Amino acid sequence: MNIQNGSTNVWIDHNDFSNGGDGLLDITHGSDFITVSWNRFHNHDKTLLLGHADDNSAEDNGHLRVTYVHNYFDGTTSGTRGCGSATRCTSGVGKI
Repeated sequence: MNIQNGSTNVWIDHNDFSNGGDGLLDITHGSDFITVSWNRFHNHDKTLLLGHADDNSAEDNGHLRVTYVHNYFDGTTSGTRGCGSATRCTSGVGKI
């Protein structure tokens, strides 16, 4: 699932994510005020992505405020930079 292009006030709740393409849930391109709650993420690499590029500050500054709460991770991994279990942050503010 991709949340992008300035999406705001999005609630992703009570879903089951597994075995997807690239990332199971990517929040990018200036999206803001996103809540990810009570989801199950399993059997996948590159599970969560917050922000898409280290050099995208013009689009992302003041955005990408995301809360992750009460999610379950099983058999997931992430990239080399992480801000939580199976989460890769390139920019933004993630509350885990």
